[in-house]
Amino acid sequence: MQRRIPRGGRRSRVGPAVWVGAGSALLLVLIATVLYALRPGLVVPAPPPDLVPDDAGDWLQSRIRRLPLTGGAAAIPAPRRRTFAFRPPPRLPLPADVGPDWAVVEEYLERQRAWTDLGRELALADIPAEEKWRRRQAAWSGLPDTRRAIAAATAIVEAGGAHERLIEAAGFLVAHTSAEPDADRHMAAGARTLAAHAPRFEAWPRVMMQLDAGRTFAPNGQSMAREIDAFFEQMASNAADPAVRARARYYVAAGLMRSANGFWSRPGVREGRRRRALETAAGLSAGVEQEAFAPAQEPGSPFASIPPTFAAAEASLLHGIRHATVGGAVSEMVGRRLDGAEDRLSAYAGRVVLIDFWATGCRRCAVELPALRELVAELPADRFTLLAISLDDAPEAVIELGRDEPLPWTNWHAGPASDLARRWYVRALPTYALVDPEGVILARTDGLTEAFTSLIRRTVASIR
Repeated sequence: MQRRIPRGGRRSRVGPAVWVGAGSALLLVLIATVLYALRPGLVVPAPPPDLVPDDAGDWLQSRIRRLPLTGGAAAIPAPRRRTFAFRPPPRLPLPADVGPDWAVVEEYLERQRAWTDLGRELALADIPAEEKWRRRQAAWSGLPDTRRAIAAATAIVEAGGAHERLIEAAGFLVAHTSAEPDADRHMAAGARTLAAHAPRFEAWPRVMMQLDAGRTFAPNGQSMAREIDAFFEQMASNAADPAVRARARYYVAAGLMRSANGFWSRPGVREGRRRRALETAAGLSAGVEQEAFAPAQEPGSPFASIPPTFAAAEASLLHGIRHATVGGAVSEMVGRRLDGAEDRLSAYAGRVVLIDFWATGCRRCAVELPALRELVAELPADRFTLLAISLDDAPEAVIELGRDEPLPWTNWHAGPASDLARRWYVRALPTYALVDPEGVILARTDGLTEAFTSLIRRTVASIR
C-alpha cells in the first residue's frame, strides 16, 4: 500500500551532507580517471637524453649528458611541458600475440642502431644548441617501439631450450627493457634464463652491471626492483661459479647501500640497511681476490671507473658504505682546483659542506645553477661551503662555462673515471651530499628539492 503523506506535511529534501558526499564521490572518480590516464605508457615521453655510443653504456657515462653548453647554461632552452593523451590505452602485445619470432627482435635492433647513429651524428653536429635541441625532440619521436620485440623475446624465453635464439633473447631482455614500466620483471626473466641455460655465461660482468643499472629506489629507500634484488640474492647463494657468487654479493651490498641513502628513510631502518650492507660486503672477494671484476675494456673505456679486481671492488664498496653513505663520516678528500692547486676537504672543517658532483653537459646540473647561487649568496661563508666536483673530461669545460655562468664557490675537477667518483659511488648527475660540521653525512640526493634545501638551511642555522 502506498504511504500517504499527512496533509500539511512535506516530502523530505536531500540534505547538504548528501550533496557533499555525492560531490566527493564524483571528485574521486575524476581523480581516478586522471591517474589511470597518466599511468606509465600513456605519458608522452619527455625530451630525449643525449645519446652516447653503445660502448659507453656503464652506469656513470650513460648518465653524464654530452650536450655542449654553447654560450653557457642559459643558452639551453627550458624543456617543454609534458602533454598527456587522454585516450583509451593501447593494447600491449602479449608473447602469444607475436610468438617466438626472432625476426621481430632483429628488426627492432636494426632500427635502434639506425636511430642511435642518427643521434650520434646530431651530437657531433656543429649547430646552435637551440637548433640541436629542436632536432633531438624531432628524433625522439622516431624512437623505435620496443614492445613487440619484448613480446617476441619473452615468447622465446618462455619456450625454453627449444629455441635456438634463447640466449640472445634472454640477453635482449636484460639489455633493452630498462626504460619500460615493468623493466624489473623483464630484466629478471632474462637473467634467470641465462642462469638456467648458460651458467658459465662469459658476459656475467656486463649483465649484472645492467641489472644493477635497472634498479631504482623510492625516496624512503625501498627498492622498486624486487625481482632483480631476489635474483642477486639467489645468485649470491647458489651460483656454481665463485666469481659469479662474489659479483652477485657485491650488488646485494650495493643495493643495500643505495637503499640506506633514501632521503626519507627512517634513521633506524637506514642504520639497519648500512649494517647489513657492511656485513654482506666484508669478505666477498675471498678466493677470487685478483680475478677481474670489471668487464673487458679497451684503453680509455668508460669502465675505467670500475674497480679492476674483486679485492679492489670490495675495498671500494666498503669505503662507500662507511664514508659515502648517509649516517657515515666522510674521510679525507684531496682534489684539484681549476687552476691546478691541490685542495683538501679538511680545509673546510667546522662548516656545513654541500658536495656537488656534476658536469657541464648535465642538463639538470645547468638548470639548478641559479638555485645553488641563491644558497651561496644567502648562507654565511664562515658556516657554509659549496664544493662542486666536476666530472667533465677536462677542467677547461668548467672554465669556459664560468665565463658566462657565475660559479661563485669552490670548484674541483676530478673527471668521469676518477677515484673520487668511484669511492663516492656516483651513479647519476648531479649527486649532492650534505655534510655537517663534524663530518657526518646528513643526506644524499640527486636534486635540489624543497625538502633538501630546507635541510641545508636548518643545518647551517643550527651552528652557533
